[in-house]
Amino acid sequence: MTPLRQRMIREMELRQFSPCTIESYQTAVI
Repeated sequence: MTPLRQRMIREMELRQFSPCTIESYQTAVI
């Protein structure tokens, strides 16, 4: 996992994004 992706996930978790939303964003970004 790239540092940028880790940072994005951490930021989304801090902002109370749901796991499903984070998963969707990851799929879209790839």
